[in-house]
Amino acid sequence: MRLKRNVFLCAIFLLFSSEAALSQGYKVKTIVIDAGHGGDKPGAAGSYSLEKNVTLQVALKLGRKFEEEMPEVKIVYTRKSDIDVSLYRRPEIATAAKADLFISIHCNSMPDRKVVTGYTTRRGKRTPTYGYVKNKTTSGAETFVAGSHRLNEQDGALRENADISLEKDYKKKL
Repeated sequence: MRLKRNVFLCAIFLLFSSEAALSQGYKVKTIVIDAGHGGDKPGAAGSYSLEKNVTLQVALKLGRKFEEEMPEVKIVYTRKSDIDVSLYRRPEIATAAKADLFISIHCNSMPDRKVVTGYTTRRGKRTPTYGYVKNKTTSGAETFVAGSHRLNEQDGALRENADISLEKDYKKKL
């Protein structure tokens, strides 16, 4: 009997607390989807694909899904084709659209593993010879949430944006 009463009270509490939360809740009105890289910046190279192509396809699919599921939300893309959008232009697009959420899609790659493939003899010493094997064991996803209070955690973003040096006049913009 006590269990039933506690479950009932819990359900009533959740009902009222969720109503209060929803009535004060923030509604997302605009989402900007950024397909990473593009144009002459291919990003990571896979066995048979380039990051710029994969991110574009994922961004377009995600945008279509958002448009179907949330028609009241405005979806803005930083690019819809294989063009180069500068790293400075991407946040400008989000700011101009008054984005509530900015989703930047990237695909990371892992380096090949260095393995011993045999041995040779040099000057009387046995020396290993090396070859490279594709890394097939690493998989998964990662999510980065950026904020100025987390600058010490931004090394992933720094690596990802290393191709900024490919942009025309990038030093003038710093």
